[in-house]
Parts: sequence; C-alpha cells; structure tokens
Amino acid sequence: MATAVAIHNRRLFVAWADFRNYNRDVFLARPSLTQKRPAKNVRVDDYPALERINSDPTIVVNPASGIVSAAWTDIRAREADSNVFFTRALRRSATKFEASRQLDDSRIGFDPDTDTPSTQARPDMKGSGQTLCVAWQDDRGGTNDVYFKRSIDGGATFSADERVDDTGAGPSGQTAPAVAVDTSMGTRCFVVWEDTRNGNSDVFAASRLVP
Repeated sequence: MATAVAIHNRRLFVAWADFRNYNRDVFLARPSLTQKRPAKNVRVDDYPALERINSDPTIVVNPASGIVSAAWTDIRAREADSNVFFTRALRRSATKFEASRQLDDSRIGFDPDTDTPSTQARPDMKGSGQTLCVAWQDDRGGTNDVYFKRSIDGGATFSADERVDDTGAGPSGQTAPAVAVDTSMGTRCFVVWEDTRNGNSDVFAASRLVP
C-alpha cells in the first residue's frame, strides 16, 4: 500500500505501508533487476507498542552520502491525531535507521486536556544535496492547510513549520501537496496542492528560496 520510490547511482529504494505485523508499519527494500530472491525488507518506523497506523511514506536519497531519509503519516497508540514523522538510515545499505522523530510542530505547547487534536498527513519530501524540503496537509487551524519545513544539513535539523497557502482562516481546504526542488539558480523549493478556495478543486503552487 502507498508506495514510494527513489533512485541514486543505479541503487533503487522502495518504501510502502505494510500490515504484516497486524499494525500498519513503513517498510523499505533495495530491489534489483538481477536478484533471484525477494529483497530484504527493513522496518523504518520504530514505535514498539500496538495500535500503529503508519502510512503515506516518502523517501529521498542524499546524492553525496547515499543516505536514505524517510517521512510518513504516523498514528500511534490510538492517539486522536496523526503527525508527520521522519528518520534517516544509519548507513548507505539502509538496513538500520535512526530513532524516528516528529517532524511537524503541531504538538508544541499542546494540552491534551484542553486543546483539540489535529491531523498532519500525506507528506511529500524532495531533496538536493544536503537540502530537504517537506510539505504536508495540516488541519491545526480548523481546516486543511499546507505546511512546509526545510533542512539544510541532510535532515539533522529542520526549520520551524511554515504555512504555505495564503487562504487565511477561510473554510476552504488545501490538500495532497507535492514537492519539487530546483537548483538552477540557488536552491528553490516548489509546492503544489489541491485547493478549494474558489468553490471547486484547483491546483495552486508556491515556492521559496532555501538560504
């Protein structure tokens, strides 16, 4: 389910949501056209308890280091909201990954007794060199909007969340973002998404330079 693919120097990586453990986890493999057996499957997410619902994986390979980064929609322990989580492989073989961490800032200052849970989902991530650009749909403001953050050190650290769309507090929905990175004149991240601000579903776009 919900597959993602990345390739670098003839090395192919595939990630997907998988129900083999009776929880939805994110797995990754390095298939080869010449292999005679199934590729080794490695679990990417690391939440140990039950009631995991992880989906929408997106992956990027750093062209300099060959290290794979992954992000996904993460619901754990039957929490009322979902979040975007992130991890990186510890080596080029992508057989082990760092401890995963929440990427979005939606739970900073969140009080489960008084605050309304929100949903962060459907991330897309692209990269160029040490730059990673990530966007996702996010309803922390009451309706789905598009949020974004970036890393300039290969995913070791990320900027704070930035709102991408300019619809304010209106009732329209902004969903299903997709990301691209252009390096022809500096490094610029592009985000496109589905947008209902005009009463029907249109495609909008925005971009920003990454310093």
